[in-house]
Amino acid sequence: QGLEQAAHTFGIVRSLTLAGGSVETAVECLVIGSFHNST
Repeated sequence: QGLEQAAHTFGIVRSLTLAGGSVETAVECLVIGSFHNST
């Protein structure tokens, strides 16, 4: 389940990046997502 969540999060981040989002924003989303998953 954790791996599936990670893949889902990565897909969202990748979509945002392809849509013109900056890498910094993508990393921020990953960090926030990981933080929420750990709590």
